[in-house]
Amino acid sequence: MVQAHETVSASRRLSILLIALSIASLVSISPSIFHSVHAAGLVYVDRPTTAAGSASTAVTVRVQVAGVDPFNGWDIQVESNQSVISPISLSITGNGLEANYSENVLETVSCINGVSYTTSHCDSFDGPGIVHSAAVAHEGNPPTSSVYGLLFTINYTVIRSVSYSPLQILRAVITNDQSPVSLTTRDGTYGIPLGQGFSLTAYPDSPRIAIGSKANVTLDISSYGGYAGTIDLTLGTQLPGLLLSLNATSTPLSSNHPSNVTLTIATDATNEANQYTVMVTATSNGLSHTATVSILTTDKPDFILDALPLILEIHATPQPDFSFLLSGTGRIIQAGESQTFTLTMTSIDYFKGKLYLFASSRFGLEEVFSP
Repeated sequence: MVQAHETVSASRRLSILLIALSIASLVSISPSIFHSVHAAGLVYVDRPTTAAGSASTAVTVRVQVAGVDPFNGWDIQVESNQSVISPISLSITGNGLEANYSENVLETVSCINGVSYTTSHCDSFDGPGIVHSAAVAHEGNPPTSSVYGLLFTINYTVIRSVSYSPLQILRAVITNDQSPVSLTTRDGTYGIPLGQGFSLTAYPDSPRIAIGSKANVTLDISSYGGYAGTIDLTLGTQLPGLLLSLNATSTPLSSNHPSNVTLTIATDATNEANQYTVMVTATSNGLSHTATVSILTTDKPDFILDALPLILEIHATPQPDFSFLLSGTGRIIQAGESQTFTLTMTSIDYFKGKLYLFASSRFGLEEVFSP
């Protein structure tokens, strides 16, 4: 007779055996059936912002991929405002699958403004302002790792100058043997939206520089309307007697943080005093601003007379008897010249008395007080 505890023991052994067999079967399964998880790649319009041009100007935009899992086909639509910038052609020449992997790429769809330029028909979503490109690759050496580079280029013609249009990716399908590949998209823009831009200010804008010395001018670049982009700076023609330099010729500008660039002005000690006008131009995506810096170079002084602070007080506890004011500071006196300074004394709390004035100089100057 089988005891109850023997039945339970046999059942437990059977359960353990089944679990072991299940684990073994899982180990024996080919790893290829488990799909690896990858970060989504990117399909984007390059550059993010395309500079606006005048009417009838040709503009070229590139549609590219970055970090996309291996693929051999694409189907992408890009839309613009046709009344601002109208597509006229597209080309898959030089695409990354051909250039980097020697693939043969067959263009299956080439649709512009709803008109097909291949044997395939445009679909119902094609129309004015829309570029539709589809292609499939075969043979060659297909990619085995993340793919970067060009898919196709779009050529536009400008209809209205100084205008704005989104360059929006309406559809982006990337496939590998007809299986979709995970991705995200990034649109572009043509021109700058109304109300956005940047300003350029020079400080100081009228520096005085002694011959043989140098000075710095700060160029402040500030955004307004949420504008962000790269600012390129250029100097006007170099002027005899001055050496001009920028510590950066390009600087990023964010919508909430201004950028500063330093203009250094060095004067030639062999040149005479003169007045100069320097132009600094900042450009970004078709926007341009110019700052004017007026420079006055002066003969190198024999000495500089400066008084700080302007108001001197002679104290007699608990309150001062009078205040002493020297009008003007920073006077430059050349050899053989003279300057007059006015000393103003003001009585405090009805003080009365005689004041004795004296001055001294380390340069052998003569000081005369009158009276």
